[in-house]
Amino acid sequence: MDYNWINCSKVVKAEVKTVLTEFQQLLGENLLGIYLGGSLAAGGFNPERSDINLLVVTAREVEAENRRKIIELLLRVSRAPAPLDITFVVEQAIHNLPQPLPIEWHYDERLREHYQRTLHNANGQQWNGPTPSSDRLIIELAALRQYGICLYGKPLAEAIPAIPESVFRTTLIHYLQEIQAHPLQDPITFVLDASRGLAYLRDGHFLSKRDGVSWGLTHLPEQYRPLLQQVQAIYQSERLGRPVGRASLEGFAALLKDL
Repeated sequence: MDYNWINCSKVVKAEVKTVLTEFQQLLGENLLGIYLGGSLAAGGFNPERSDINLLVVTAREVEAENRRKIIELLLRVSRAPAPLDITFVVEQAIHNLPQPLPIEWHYDERLREHYQRTLHNANGQQWNGPTPSSDRLIIELAALRQYGICLYGKPLAEAIPAIPESVFRTTLIHYLQEIQAHPLQDPITFVLDASRGLAYLRDGHFLSKRDGVSWGLTHLPEQYRPLLQQVQAIYQSERLGRPVGRASLEGFAALLKDL
């Protein structure tokens, strides 16, 4: 079943709507927009492993006390049922292209323990966690322009500027070179991101993770088919065939060396 925002389960929609309602109450007039991206917007959402990806745009930085309340909310709501992956950014930052885009702060499940510790630390007043690179934000904004969904605030075309082709291409190459150096860190995400990145660089196709790995099965060398099939099966929560070894993954990473 190809799940997306239209046909996803009631519990997934309820989780997103809870976040929308609570953010509007907590942020008030500082909240300018909330935008849905990732597989729940593009299609291919897997209830067993996919994140809910949101971009939250504010007029100014979120005050420390509101950050604390938001973190408490996200620790409670995320994984009920799907993990949340939320990027917070000030509006001015996304209109300063091609300058590097600072991400104000970020939440995903890899940061759960960090934020739990912060909440128990009486001196933790800023509630800042590690943030993704500016490269990731530029790629996220470009993806939202392609298939994102506005859940609250200004329409996407008004809220998010078009990313110049030269900026996006340079950013994408830099991002792929970065992940190429550490393919074993998160092998599934690495193969998915590499496949759709190569699809854009070679054919100009802006694809979701699901469609990116399908493109790879058709267009990349035959020797990588077992790896791509395994990643596709894991992503779709299907039964796995014969495991693919480390050598195959490192060989696949070599495709990104000469970008």
